[in-house]
Amino acid sequence: MSQALTLKTLQDAIDQLRPELPTLVGTEYPEFATQLDSYLGAGSINRLLDLFGRHTAAHQRLLEVLPGRKEDLTKGLFGDINIPLPRLAYLCSNGPHVVRVKRVEHDAAGRPLCPDHRLPMRPIAPQELRASIELLCAELPHLLGLGYPVFAAELNAKLLSPSDDELWALFGHHDAAYQRLIQVLSSR
Repeated sequence: MSQALTLKTLQDAIDQLRPELPTLVGTEYPEFATQLDSYLGAGSINRLLDLFGRHTAAHQRLLEVLPGRKEDLTKGLFGDINIPLPRLAYLCSNGPHVVRVKRVEHDAAGRPLCPDHRLPMRPIAPQELRASIELLCAELPHLLGLGYPVFAAELNAKLLSPSDDELWALFGHHDAAYQRLIQVLSSR
């Protein structure tokens, strides 16, 4: 059993994430920052977790930075939230190739850098991944050959999941489809 989350532990994690938050939250960052400072000042763990819970990429990074089990952090202002979170991935222009969030490095300004090439990267949002897969669907029978029917059935099931992990894993087992997906993502 893990320890209860304390305000101090949460504040320390948020301080560690501060440079990344503008990138992780995007255009909503000014409003996010105002709410964040207000909730920190009030010492409200539930409101802070709820705020991060509304911004998937920031929430995912918070889960990675905080010690303890992820299950402890899925409690928001309105009770348990049992939604699997997608794992954020980044696209490096060299190759191009995908870097999972755990391998990403950051420059002094908090921008994500490819750990292999030290180049700036852009995040791949869950909706962008799904839109790219949709664009790729017509090519999949050719790319996968005889394995297409099984792949298509698995893909349809995994597209219903809110988590991208299973989609990345499925494409990762089929090199031609994975490489083509990366090309489609890099052209967006």
